[in-house]
Formats: sequence, structure tokens, C-alpha cells
Amino acid sequence: VEKMEVEFVTKGKQQVAVHYVNAPDCGVVEENFGGYFHDHDDISLAEVLQDQEIVYQSLQRNVQCSSSKSSSNHDHGQSSSKLVSSDLQLAADEALARELEELENQLSATSFGDIRTQAVLLFLQELQQLGEAIGTQSRGLSEELISYLPSSTYKTGIF
Repeated sequence: VEKMEVEFVTKGKQQVAVHYVNAPDCGVVEENFGGYFHDHDDISLAEVLQDQEIVYQSLQRNVQCSSSKSSSNHDHGQSSSKLVSSDLQLAADEALARELEELENQLSATSFGDIRTQAVLLFLQELQQLGEAIGTQSRGLSEELISYLPSSTYKTGIF
């Protein structure tokens, strides 16, 4: 059973959000941190992932230090499964980081000129669709009605 608690601790002039997560497997890193940082919308996902990786590596070093100091009667199968789990998590994190990098490159490649051109084309398409929906209306009399009008000829001239 996974349980998460959030505490807001004020130290000096800064307010710190402290997150406690009790997960069934200590090697699992949470995948979605977006819902946890409502007060910090200006922080990018890349910064959060980098901070997460630093904390994760620090925790891994602490686990390795504590396991080397502990007694040797631990099951080797359990420690190897934790190692495999952390390797899988690191691979998933690297894949996510590569994907974020590709998205960032795609966004930087898009120029504002392209966006303006697309907006103008969209406006023209909407205008054309509106004209087709409303139809065309000509002003004035039709040729048939003009033919029914009486015609007269006159001459103008000087003497």
C-alpha cells in the first residue's frame, strides 16, 4: 500500500514542502510529480527530474553504505533484485530524459513566423467556409428584370 503525506514546514523566511512516501518497494521512484508541486508552477519538469536524480543517487549511496556495514546474513537474491529494479528505473529515467530533450528541441525548432503563417491560413480557410455556408448574394437587378424595363434613345449635341 502506497501512502503519501505532505507537510509544509516554515524555517526562517522560507516555507519548505516535505513529502513522505511509503512505497512497497524502496527502489521505485514515483513517475508523476506534477500533482505534488502546485505552488511551484515555474519549475520545469527537467529541473524536477534533475533534483529527483540527485536525491535518488544520494539515497542509493546511503543504502549501499548501510548494507556494507550490516551483517552478512542478508539474502543475496533480495539485494540483486533491488539492484535490477534500480537499474530498470535508471533506464526508464534516461529514456524519459531523452524524450524530454527531443520535445524541447522540437519546440525550439518551431519559429513564430511559421505559427503566424498557420494562423493566417486557418483564418482564410474559416472565411472561405463561412462564404460557402452563407452563399453569395449579388446586389442589383437580374438581367431578366433589366430586359423588361423600357428603353429609350436620345441624342445630345450642340446645334
